[in-house]
Amino acid sequence: MSFTRQQGDVSKGRSKNPAGPAGSHRSTTDSPTRSSPGATTVASASSRVSCARAMARSTNGECGRPGWASLAVTTSGPKRRPSTGTPGTAEVAGHLDAHLDRRPGRPRGGHAPDAVADPFKTRGPAPAYRRGMAWINDTVIERAGRFLWASGRVLEQRRFAFLFGDEDDPAGVLTALDAYRGRDGGYAYGLEPDVRGPAPQPIALPAALAVLEETGALDASRARRLCDWLAGVTAPDGGVPAVLPTLRPYPRPPWLPISGEPHGELLATGQILGPLLRLGVDHPWPRTATEFCRAAVEGLRQTHPYEVRAAVAFLDAAPDRTWARRQAERLGDLVREQRLVLLDPDHPERVRLAPGYAPGEYHLPHDVAPRPDSLARAWFTDAQTRRGLRHLAAAQREDGGWPITWARWSATTEVEARPGVTLAALLTLRAYDRTP
Repeated sequence: MSFTRQQGDVSKGRSKNPAGPAGSHRSTTDSPTRSSPGATTVASASSRVSCARAMARSTNGECGRPGWASLAVTTSGPKRRPSTGTPGTAEVAGHLDAHLDRRPGRPRGGHAPDAVADPFKTRGPAPAYRRGMAWINDTVIERAGRFLWASGRVLEQRRFAFLFGDEDDPAGVLTALDAYRGRDGGYAYGLEPDVRGPAPQPIALPAALAVLEETGALDASRARRLCDWLAGVTAPDGGVPAVLPTLRPYPRPPWLPISGEPHGELLATGQILGPLLRLGVDHPWPRTATEFCRAAVEGLRQTHPYEVRAAVAFLDAAPDRTWARRQAERLGDLVREQRLVLLDPDHPERVRLAPGYAPGEYHLPHDVAPRPDSLARAWFTDAQTRRGLRHLAAAQREDGGWPITWARWSATTEVEARPGVTLAALLTLRAYDRTP
């Protein structure tokens, strides 16, 4: 899943930013409205609101070297087989609430009070997440599995079996991923559901990288080949665009513009660069892209959630950790000032939807900090993060899947996107799960 949205109004406000327009796969300049909620998303995630969306989706389930995504999957212990029984969403949410209320030291009923007066920010470094939070259990996984077996593409079914089932060999996942690879080494054929056709696009790469990371298959050889492909599509400014002119003949959402002279975008470049930096690949492209992303992050003023997520993806892997922490703190200030993240799902009126976003297309703390070790985790209190995770857990539908939050432009793409969103939700819940 990746974030693929470009914003018209936001881009105008940032026209002098070295990174170019603020969006990547979705543009809100001419964007129709889209609709409602989801999770931070894993491969195949990064095409919801524009470019931003598709790319965010893909990287939601990132793994690192060995893979952030794989770490997210294993921190809670070994893979768990689903149990029997399929209670509804309300029952699962109630179980989670009851579990939280039983925790030692937690006030019974209601939300735990925020630790600081500022409703958006914690003091100091990201708090160590408390143990004993059962955000995900066998029932949640089984319900999601029923949905994925019924509605998922081969890729999502293979990923689910590998990440949450009893399949230990990633070969099936990688074979399914290879079906989306073009002859030139890029990825196409709807890997990112909002981008159709056989012409490889940069916006599809975050989804591919997430799969390679979570399977432990992103090695130096693969990474160098991907960097060779990226070098061939990099704009003169050092960044990669979300989409290339080669997409023009093929179906795409009406909010996804195609420029005759593409420029680099932080929304695309940041998501792609993060996994390659974690791997430490020896190739000129990451060095050039790092310079581009540093300038783009430092130039951020008016922004939107999908661009923030791309910036965080870069900052979490940036080699200069002192600089990254400083920029993350500044970016957190922007997020607070512009009210870009929904801190309490019971009060959506307190967040500002960016221009071009669909009604209900909110971002919660776990969307910008999909792992507890992200620099963005320090932007939120424990209580704010818990509320977001509780909302995410309760958003699982009766069919076992999670909904998409962006506008539907094609029935087919919605059907193809929900399985990726569902896996992203499971990975986020597992990343924050701290049960022994």
